[in-house]
Amino acid sequence: MPKVIKPLTELQVRNLKPRVMPDGTLKMNKVLVGNCPNLYTYVKPSGTKSCVLRPKLFDTRPEMVLGSYATNAVK
Repeated sequence: MPKVIKPLTELQVRNLKPRVMPDGTLKMNKVLVGNCPNLYTYVKPSGTKSCVLRPKLFDTRPEMVLGSYATNAVK
């Protein structure tokens, strides 16, 4: 059974940052979104965000990129 995660709000996704390692370098941050099992938001060291689905297929977890997160959304 998958973990039950509280869904992220739009503001929480917008404020996600890459992980900062103890030596000061930046690493990719993988955050579970919460509405769908195996749906992640990846935050790269450059700050770009993308939605990735990681289903389990035959003992592997391929990464299917669904698209990038629009940082300048139209209001």
